[in-house]
Amino acid sequence: MNALLEIRAASRKTPIDGRLEVSDATAERLSRLGEHFPLIVGHALDGGTVQRMACTCNKSPAGGGHAHNFIVAEILKTMTPEDLYMIELDADGVVRVTSAHDAATGP
Repeated sequence: MNALLEIRAASRKTPIDGRLEVSDATAERLSRLGEHFPLIVGHALDGGTVQRMACTCNKSPAGGGHAHNFIVAEILKTMTPEDLYMIELDADGVVRVTSAHDAATGP
């Protein structure tokens, strides 16, 4: 059985830069898989990494800096901006990213 880590919308930049933003909790969990981990998007397999980037967008209180976390992989460039995706981790340490819409409507 797969563990649902989160549901996240692909940003308008995801098809350009291959980065899908994730929460701190998801980034921490995926980091435990090692520097590189298997990543399946749809039915295609790729390797993914977690990247943490310092940000100065002033969204944090008192204007202090904060960071954004991303899953990074070429395969993420196939995602549709603004669509919702489920990020799951299976028992074998494979990260699966699937359309939340497809899951909700079924086969």
